[in-house]
Formats: sequence, C-alpha cells, structure tokens
Amino acid sequence: MLKENRISLPEIINVEIMTKCNLKCRHCKLQHEDIRTQKNLMPLDRFSNYMSRMEVIVKNASEFMFSSVEPLLHPQLFEMMDIVSKINPGMSFPIQTNGMFLTESIIESMKSRNIPWASVALDGYNQSSVEYFKVGSDFNLIISNIEKLRLGMPEDFVIRTVFVSHQGNIKKLPEYVRFCKKIGVDAVDINGLLCFNKELVSDTLYSYDGNEEAEKIFAEAKEIAKSEGIQFQYPELIPKIMGCEWKKIFSVDEDGNVAPCVMLSKQHPFYFLNSYTAGSQVLFGNIFEREPIEIWMDADYVEFRKRLDSIHMPKQCLLCAEGHGVVCSNR
Repeated sequence: MLKENRISLPEIINVEIMTKCNLKCRHCKLQHEDIRTQKNLMPLDRFSNYMSRMEVIVKNASEFMFSSVEPLLHPQLFEMMDIVSKINPGMSFPIQTNGMFLTESIIESMKSRNIPWASVALDGYNQSSVEYFKVGSDFNLIISNIEKLRLGMPEDFVIRTVFVSHQGNIKKLPEYVRFCKKIGVDAVDINGLLCFNKELVSDTLYSYDGNEEAEKIFAEAKEIAKSEGIQFQYPELIPKIMGCEWKKIFSVDEDGNVAPCVMLSKQHPFYFLNSYTAGSQVLFGNIFEREPIEIWMDADYVEFRKRLDSIHMPKQCLLCAEGHGVVCSNR
C-alpha cells in the first residue's frame, strides 16, 4: 500500500488562484481566515510559473480544480485553463460556483474548453432560504443563470447543484428536487455542515444517535430524484471515520505551499459535535523550493495520504467532519 502511494501520481490538481469571494456565506472557511493574509487574485504570469514547475504532475492528472472559492470571479480563469491544456490537452476543468457570474460571455468561454460539468451552490428553492445562508447572493439571478447555462451548453454538459443540508432547510428537500428538475439540473449533491464556528453546530443534522427524520426525508427525495431522472447523492447521518478524498489531490496555495487539503493550508477552527480544535496548518513543501513530484513522494506526505485512505486518520483531521462521511467525501 505504502509503495503504491509513493509511486502513484495525483489524479486531481487544485490550485488556489484567489483568496476572496463575492459572498460571505455563514458556513464558509473564508470567514475565519485572517484578511491580512489574503492576496486576492493570482496574476496570470505567476500561474504560468506554477504550471512550469508542476509540468510532470499536470501531464499525469485528469482533472484541474480552481479555488478558493468562486473561480469565475477571476478575470483570467479561461486563459489559465488554456495554459494547462497546452501541457495536458486531455485535462478537464469542472467548475464549482455560487452561480452569480454565469453570464452569457462566461458561458460562451466555457463552451470552447473541456468543462464537463458545473456545480452550483443552491441551498433552497426560494429567496429567503438561499439568501439567508449565502449572504450577498441573489436567488433570482442564480436561477436565471442556471437556466441560461442549460440553454447555452451542449446537451451532454452536466449541471449539478450542491444543497448544504441543515435544520433550517431539510424539510424542503423533496420539493427542492422537483424544482431543480424544472430549471434543468441533472444532479443534486447533498452536503452536511462543516462547522467553523460553534453557532452552526446546532444546525447540523448528523449525530452519533442518527437522525430518523432526516433519513426519511433523504429517502423521499431520493425516490423523487429517481422518478425525475436526476442523480442524487447524500451524506451519512451517523459519523464514522471513513477517510477522505483529498488523498488523490495535489493542492497548492497562493504562495506555492503544498498542503494535504484546503482546510489544512491555513489554520482553521473545527467544531465537530461536542468537540473543538483550533486547527493546524500542515504543509509538506513549496513548489518553488522543491520539485513538486518530490513533495508528493516525500515519505511524510505519503504516510499522511495513507492515513487519509484508512480509518486511522491523521490527528489533524480527526475533528474535520469531512472524514466522517457526514459532509460529502464518502457519499
């Protein structure tokens, strides 16, 4: 197992091209980062330098993700995709977005790139439920943009929505699935709450005792999705250490630092049920100081990924709900 992890190259690349967002979502990690450390938008020439340094890894990966948090906010996003495609023509660029910037010109630019799907954050089917949780969002604009995306992209392009489930919106989930069908959505992904502040803990649906009501709602929504021809995924409601998908991702921040995931690239607090940690920053090297492939194959990093692929999670991850199957990684 250890030997396989050492020689296997990452399947996915994640590069932090920004540390800003147009929204102030109540559950977002950006609300808990020091604004003085945020460098906003990465210049195109610096991104090009990243790709020169990461060429071997880029050639072998299949998927490229841009973070954090709203990639369409970056005015040179598509030029960045083109730089990556020159190194690896087969690279795909799925987009995760809050839906506010899906203009006709953006959609036109998407059509000429290898973008197989877009995932739009949408936590409800009415203005109050969406705009309360995602502060600064415009529900009507997001819905209009999803409909434009459906009309503007090829038939095989997949539109996903992410519904962050919590006490305030779970009862609306079945009707939400029907609503998504009406606006042209192909897949609905249900997330649980990852809590960076104590106030959100009471909104979570998961517990060690389970949640019978939420289970029934998930089951009902799943049947509706099946009847409507919509893919439907949802998390566990009883936490159990299951590992984490970041084991296959090479993640680099705006300073060139390689961390095992975006949550550990900076120090973030984690509230998990009745437990709390101030969090840890975990870095394994910098791509401008060491060869990226050497960082990936470093014995300490290999051991960390090995633990991400098991029930023996690294101590820095034990209070991250992501590794317990109740957020999204193990749906």
